[in-house]
Amino acid sequence: MKKETHKYLQQNADNPDALKKFSRRELMGAGFAGLATRVWLPSTAGLIANLLGTTSTANAATNVNWMPFITINLSGGASIHGNIVPLNASGSMLPTYDFLGLGKRPNIENYLGLNFMDKSRMLEGLKSVLSPEAASKAKGTILCTSTSPDTNAIPPLRSQFDMSAVLEKTGKKGEFFSDLQMNANLTSIRSFHDQEPTSRLNVASVAQLKDSLSLTAVYASTVSSTDATARFTQNQKRNVASVLSKMTELQLNSRDSGKLNSEKSKIIDASKKLEDLVGGTVSGQTLVDPYQSALAKNVYKLTDPTRDSASLQTTAAIMYCNLMGYSSHTYLALPGYDYHDPSTRTQSNQRDFEAGQQIGRIIELAHQLKKSVFIFINTDGSCVSIKSDDITSQWSGDTTNSLQLIFAYTPTGVDFSKNDNLRSQIGHYTNDQATDKNTLVGDRTDYVAAAVTANYLNLHGQIHRLTEVVPSTITQERSAEVVRLKAKA
Repeated sequence: MKKETHKYLQQNADNPDALKKFSRRELMGAGFAGLATRVWLPSTAGLIANLLGTTSTANAATNVNWMPFITINLSGGASIHGNIVPLNASGSMLPTYDFLGLGKRPNIENYLGLNFMDKSRMLEGLKSVLSPEAASKAKGTILCTSTSPDTNAIPPLRSQFDMSAVLEKTGKKGEFFSDLQMNANLTSIRSFHDQEPTSRLNVASVAQLKDSLSLTAVYASTVSSTDATARFTQNQKRNVASVLSKMTELQLNSRDSGKLNSEKSKIIDASKKLEDLVGGTVSGQTLVDPYQSALAKNVYKLTDPTRDSASLQTTAAIMYCNLMGYSSHTYLALPGYDYHDPSTRTQSNQRDFEAGQQIGRIIELAHQLKKSVFIFINTDGSCVSIKSDDITSQWSGDTTNSLQLIFAYTPTGVDFSKNDNLRSQIGHYTNDQATDKNTLVGDRTDYVAAAVTANYLNLHGQIHRLTEVVPSTITQERSAEVVRLKAKA
């Protein structure tokens, strides 16, 4: 049956009514998409629209140019409150921070609008890669939360703080990918821009990113495929491109004559791009390669793909793709933030420095590319130190009291929406050095995600859509309690 269907499609490529009889699933069954079960050929309309750079229905309705969104998970329970000083409900410093690894009364250095402890290694990492001009246009905010500490039984907060589905609701779409991630604990999944939010590509190399864009299955799907080398043949790629191209050209005949000329040139141009993309030629291969960008190479210190570490190349690639609009969301999981040093802070200090550099490079690359960016840094629990007035005291155990962190950058700058001591803090700590669980974000991870979303929406002037995008969480009336960031005009 598949062979007959395939032959019928080829013979009737000039007949739009014949082509309309087949769904995407049927086209796949006819041999046009011989990949694993989770691999879906993007719909014709969706792919053509995205190749043209047009917006989704939701985007068009609100005319919003959504900022690139990046999530970083510091897996294991990073001590963000050992780097950024949390305040109490009145916006004052706590009587002591001797259980939070900050000593009795830490010295504060304000950077990116945040109250960093002046000896913070995260602060040092940020400043090592961020130019003063980029830093002047970025702002950060902490969220005082209570989350389960990391154990073998509790995975990192991928599901609780997963923002990809939320972004789909706003209408944000990636040009090629729905969601890119770098997570050593996950198996590779295929991801295209018009798939459901749970469909992601776990990137292990720049080569894999290129192969995914050219619709080549290098890795098996986690669902059903056992053939790790299954792929489109070149003939199949050409057939797909040919059929879709003819479909779009024929559909022009039924369009309003007044729009024909302008639409025709756009769709024909998109058809050519589509043929390149499906064929895996230059338009697909070079776009996602960070080595093709002098700015990305400079920010990430890339020199030679044969010598640079795989993690550096992959991180640069997925961040570059996100900032360029090729993916709707990017997720980076960084392991080793459990801070179980035997007697010193050597390991934890290095991890904090690396986290600062990861965040700083994203902001700096956005600045160099003249792009906006929104970054959400989350962690599962945190840790406490031995009771000490010394800011170098060792970490002694896990705690549920923790900080989550967001940053925003735009080429015109970001500002705070309120002007008091709590302008860069959502929720607060109590005077006994614990999260106040009675605040909106104090004890519910879904409200934390909603607060992050509220700030993302507010940066676009879309805060009125909060209950639409994240229903059954923070009400519209209480959104002012969690909104801190706004874009400068």
